[in-house]
Amino acid sequence: MLSISCMLLMLCSCHKKKVVYNGLPDDLKAYFGWQKGSYWIFKDTLRGTRDSFVVTSNLVGTGKKTFDRYSDDYEYETLEMRIEEYYTNNTDSSRIWLFELNAFKGLYESYLGSKSFSTEGGFTYGWPFVPGTDTGGYVDVGKTVITRSLIVSTTINNKDYDNVYRYEVVNPSHNYDDDVMINKDSGLVRIVLNNAFGRQVLLPEESHILR
Repeated sequence: MLSISCMLLMLCSCHKKKVVYNGLPDDLKAYFGWQKGSYWIFKDTLRGTRDSFVVTSNLVGTGKKTFDRYSDDYEYETLEMRIEEYYTNNTDSSRIWLFELNAFKGLYESYLGSKSFSTEGGFTYGWPFVPGTDTGGYVDVGKTVITRSLIVSTTINNKDYDNVYRYEVVNPSHNYDDDVMINKDSGLVRIVLNNAFGRQVLLPEESHILR
């Protein structure tokens, strides 16, 4: 009778190692893959100032993850986008937003962040989005709560939008409540930041999206 170790060795040796490729769905990239030159002009309703957001780069590439000889390797599509925010009333001051998305194992892992905002990952969790609300994704158990929702229709700054995806991060103990709202056709349609770096409520006045 073969020993358990011999049986395991035979099973492992039968595995034919391969490279698995995962791409990003076109619909997902349509939500987040704004091309270089896209821009938004927002009014900060708290300060009465204007902020401009401009996509300065959009890079699609391929990532690789290598495992041992008993497991498949992965190649996956990546998207890295850089958005520069300029404060209209102070052109010497700006902030960089980075959006990173990859299709490793088909999970569409993502990160959206700037000096004053971070999603802590999971920005695109649950794709494809469906109407309703999903609350969970605790960053610190009992403290930070992430809420994702797809709003069928809403009005923002006197303009109607359909299928608006909202991502909100709340940490009551630190008076932290940030959220971003995105429409497939118009891109960023509302940004609220309330954290240690300050408070802003940005509503859109003008936008130009390149696909």
